[in-house]
Amino acid sequence: MARLMSIIPAMMVLIYATGSLEIAVGQRSKYEIVIANCERRIPIGPGQELYDYIFKNKESVSDEVCQVLVKAGQPCHDVLINETLKRAEFKGLEVGYLQRSDEIWNKCLSVSKCVPQN
Repeated sequence: MARLMSIIPAMMVLIYATGSLEIAVGQRSKYEIVIANCERRIPIGPGQELYDYIFKNKESVSDEVCQVLVKAGQPCHDVLINETLKRAEFKGLEVGYLQRSDEIWNKCLSVSKCVPQN
């Protein structure tokens, strides 16, 4: 019985530690949460059109896409661009892509009826 009583606290510590580990592993960083929230604000269709403009040299984006972008806000736009620029295929070319990113933001801001979120 005494041996059982000494095993119970050890098992409780193990169960507690394992549960805490699972919680810690499952948590996302604040930055990952910001990215996820921004991705929700700019759906796939508009996001693809913006991506094509910035990274594939498409001529322009529609006014509807501009509405979506401005409504999402410049912080979201910047976070998503910076996250995309982390890809190996864009290394060394960031300056040009950031310039196109700024160009489309300013164009969208000028045609948008939305108030940008900060």
